[in-house]
Amino acid sequence: MVFDFNEKELFDVIIIGEGIAGLATAYYLPDKLKVLVLSKASQDISNTWMAQGGIAASISKFDSPESHFNDTVAAGDGLCDETVVRVVVQEGRERIVEMIQLGVPFERIDDEFSLAREGGHSFARILHYGDQTGKAIASTLKSYLVSNRRVKFLEGFFFEQIIKSNGKAAGITGYFLDNNKRFTFLAPNVVIATGGACHIYKSTTNPFTATGDGIAAGFRAGAYISDMEFVQFHPTVLKDERSPMLLITEAARGMGARLLTPEKEPFMEGYHIMEDLAPRFVVVRRMAELMLDKGYDYFLLDMRHFSDEDVKNISFIASELRKRGYDLKNDLIPVIPAAHYFIGGLKTDLYGRTNVPGIYACGEASCSGLHGANRLASNSLLEGLVFGKRIADSISASGLSGFKSAVKDLEITARPEFRGKCDDVFKEINVLKEKMDARAGIARVEEGLKEILSFIEKYYYDALEFCGTNKCESEFYNMVLISKWVVTMALNRKESRGVHLRLDYPQKNDDEFKFHQSIRRSYADN
Repeated sequence: MVFDFNEKELFDVIIIGEGIAGLATAYYLPDKLKVLVLSKASQDISNTWMAQGGIAASISKFDSPESHFNDTVAAGDGLCDETVVRVVVQEGRERIVEMIQLGVPFERIDDEFSLAREGGHSFARILHYGDQTGKAIASTLKSYLVSNRRVKFLEGFFFEQIIKSNGKAAGITGYFLDNNKRFTFLAPNVVIATGGACHIYKSTTNPFTATGDGIAAGFRAGAYISDMEFVQFHPTVLKDERSPMLLITEAARGMGARLLTPEKEPFMEGYHIMEDLAPRFVVVRRMAELMLDKGYDYFLLDMRHFSDEDVKNISFIASELRKRGYDLKNDLIPVIPAAHYFIGGLKTDLYGRTNVPGIYACGEASCSGLHGANRLASNSLLEGLVFGKRIADSISASGLSGFKSAVKDLEITARPEFRGKCDDVFKEINVLKEKMDARAGIARVEEGLKEILSFIEKYYYDALEFCGTNKCESEFYNMVLISKWVVTMALNRKESRGVHLRLDYPQKNDDEFKFHQSIRRSYADN
């Protein structure tokens, strides 16, 4: 399909992103709606596709939504929106049943689901397909949509900005990466499901697409962002120079893998009642303490005692480790914490709505309040399913009449002339990522945060006003915008809570800081 820049094709719903959040939204929308799903890269380059562990749901007869609720709230360290948590743990079971009926091949043992246990969970409640659960769910959803629904998929599209008309969403602009051809797509409903922004850090498990494009575009359009200081670092990531880094699923510790110091001593015993299966922020905080006190720059994961069946359950990881020269049944695996999940994002209500009419956010690009100050393992895929359904319900109930006439005379501001060279921008991107690792990563102090803020502010106002003239410049501006609010909110939060560790304020302070930080672009077009 080829358009000139000034041509406009109308849709009922535009979804940006084809991870679980975007696909679930498309799946639950009524057949009668004309839906466009856009993505920057192919489906296999997404956090959903790479999600190993599984999806949490209290489907066991020994488990309950109340237990899942309690574990989620405990992991969130005082900042979960309990109304949201109750919705997700209750409705999540229904969504799981629907995915099973759709044909997602969750592992079974005889007639029972094979449920894994991960950090922070009181019970084994993780449905999985080996260690490639995200791939199994995403591919099943997309196959169904391609075969059965009026959904148009376009990959390799760089989403730049949201168009507004009379204060409401009216569509999006962007261009295809293979030829730089610009397109304008119009719709009264825009769903941002672009994933997170952990590529603001040098050490990350995320694919190269995770540069915060959707969060930045929503912010520029006037939507609130919230909880940006909370970035979850995963404790078991292979110490390696490759990018993205290889995550070793938490399910491995659920099967009995042990975390050791470089001297081969366990370090979670006596630190937390759940030991190696403590919530992620607890394990990472312990690692940070030892790195600072002992000078460690890595830890060891011991899976040498795994049975053949255990290895089969994490066959993808075992295979990837072999490619890198490790045999998990004979070698201790060197691991480090790395940026893994972006808890902050576009602030949404119980139906995924932002404060800007017609702009929705789902999944890692959103901040629904589910995760609080730390995400419970395997709740992210569940959030995408639950909120995908809720967004679809909201759009279905909102009505679409009158949109065509409202945008018939809409004028789109032309993008600056394309510039092809990226070398200088790449240098600045690498400087930003290295500084974010060093100053706004796992452990933070005021002096370091202020130092990186002064670097960020050199570019911030350009990042706020412009989308860039090519992909690398656009991504840099998006990363700058995201980093600005990660650092600013981290400076404001003078306590340690969940994934946010301030060495200069090491205690949690409920009296002064049990709140959420939110900000919007105050002079956004209304």
